[in-house]
Amino acid sequence: MKISIPKHLYIYISLIGIFLSSTYLYVTPYICILNFQSALEASDDEEARKYISFPSLRRSLKDQLKVTVTKAIEDQISRTPFAAFGLILINPIVNGVVDSTISPAGLRLLLSQGKISKPSKSIKRNNKEDKPQINKNKISLYYQGINRFILSKSIDDVKEPIKTLWKRENLFHWRLNSIQLPYEIISID
Repeated sequence: MKISIPKHLYIYISLIGIFLSSTYLYVTPYICILNFQSALEASDDEEARKYISFPSLRRSLKDQLKVTVTKAIEDQISRTPFAAFGLILINPIVNGVVDSTISPAGLRLLLSQGKISKPSKSIKRNNKEDKPQINKNKISLYYQGINRFILSKSIDDVKEPIKTLWKRENLFHWRLNSIQLPYEIISID
């Protein structure tokens, strides 16, 4: 005896499958960001590294810091001739700050408090001060194209938000690709 399945049932099942697949595809950046946040909060550096594109993130932060440091040194050159020697030290200074910031612990500090890690200071883990204060920070999540996703996070005492750019690595996985820092965070006093 043959069981006959109506053709419209195949259509309904196909439409439900397409809807569920599309919905999952749409929420994948949200899932990756939540997993990344959980890994940072749990100090699980190995898990957090799965969501970071280190080369492009370093390049993004270096470019921003070099502009700021160069501008600060050029302002000093007009006041003192010895400030020109600071131009020689730009790369080591920027590389040290970038290397300490572009790590799971450094990103935890940056994204929770809006502070760039100092190369000479070690970052304390599981400190109550380092915990993000979710109630005070405004977070916006939105697509900027099919393969680009933005997380924008406001930090207390900083006018502009920190913007993180996430790029799709494959169909379901996203990585933190670059960070756009407000001038107040990277300014040199």
